[in-house]
Amino acid sequence: MLKHKPLHARGNFLLSTCHLKAGTPTQALAPLLRALTHAPNQKKAFLHYGLALARSQLKDVNYAKDLKVAFHLAASTQNSALVTSIGMLYRKNKLFTQAIPVYVQLIAFKDESFRLKARKNLATCYRRTNQLHLAKEQYILILHALKTRTHAQDTPWSIELIEHWCAACSTDEEGTSTTTNMVAPESFVRGLYDGYAQKFDEHLLTKLAYQTPTLLCQALLLQTTHERTLSSVPFRNVCDLGCGTGLMMVALLKAGLVRPSGTDQSHPTAVSIGIDLSSAMVDKAREKQLYDVLHVGNMNNVLVPGSEYDLVCCCDVYPYVGDLDGPFRRVRNAMVNRVGGGHKGYFVFSTEEWQESGAGTFKINSSGRFLHSIQYVEDVSQRNSFDVLHLESVVLRMNGGKPVHGLIGVLQAV
Repeated sequence: MLKHKPLHARGNFLLSTCHLKAGTPTQALAPLLRALTHAPNQKKAFLHYGLALARSQLKDVNYAKDLKVAFHLAASTQNSALVTSIGMLYRKNKLFTQAIPVYVQLIAFKDESFRLKARKNLATCYRRTNQLHLAKEQYILILHALKTRTHAQDTPWSIELIEHWCAACSTDEEGTSTTTNMVAPESFVRGLYDGYAQKFDEHLLTKLAYQTPTLLCQALLLQTTHERTLSSVPFRNVCDLGCGTGLMMVALLKAGLVRPSGTDQSHPTAVSIGIDLSSAMVDKAREKQLYDVLHVGNMNNVLVPGSEYDLVCCCDVYPYVGDLDGPFRRVRNAMVNRVGGGHKGYFVFSTEEWQESGAGTFKINSSGRFLHSIQYVEDVSQRNSFDVLHLESVVLRMNGGKPVHGLIGVLQAV
């Protein structure tokens, strides 16, 4: 096409996208700039969008100017598909404030097929810019559409999921998010992690300075050295709840707290079990060959009374659970029973901490994750027949350059 029409707008745009997919964004600029010199106004919108894509990959701050021009041109012709792509690029680069007018405009277009998804994206932008009352307004409108099925066909969200986001954006008079929801919807958790699995380990460990598994293992070692020598492996029947890609099991192996899968010849019944809601995360864990058994599903599926686990791990799962009473009770019922001073069961876990003065039991924040107060966690532990051996406030990881404060706990079944 370009051989005969070298200034063809669509052809040059497609050529530039090929360069972008090939990982050569510098070469993507020339075709777009060449086509822009002769393109009619109605074709310039997607050319400026192409420039924004290329410059964004090149970390050139001028991409925002191209994106702004592309938006105004696309909006003038009500090009819903292109406006949607522009909004996506703003959000990908975390320019949520700039994305807000894009989605407001998209909702105003006559094309209703884009409207509901635009509301969802607008709500996200309001939430990420801490305009929670405006975000909640959009979630309420989405709920109404879902419940009446008005233009709600083919949407990937359940009523339960949108209600969860509504709760996350509900605030009391002090500005604290409040909710009666006890647990985040499974679709919320799967949606977060299914698309994250490929880069999960690298992103968490290198960019977010994630250290929760290591901190839990250090705390567990301190509590077990007085009754077991480090030369022996203390735990044989291990259940890793919310195992993800296996980072907790890697830490246990490095600490010498468990043997590698299938190598404990002195105890042929020894087993390590991992379970996670995200099939993509479990697939990554399976590649590492860390566990004897892996499941995809709800953690309650493996918390069967009489399972005789001597170690249960629950790392970075309880931020998706509000009321911990039932979950702790199910863990306790699935652990070994201490009879006559016999084998003891341990439970290690983490959660994010509600640190404000006067903190109650638990709350949900605008990210959709639950925070728990240290007094609440201690009370729930004791109420469900655990001794609290270690409960400490720590920094779990970084997020947006800020520390995420949480609690790590080591409990012993009694």
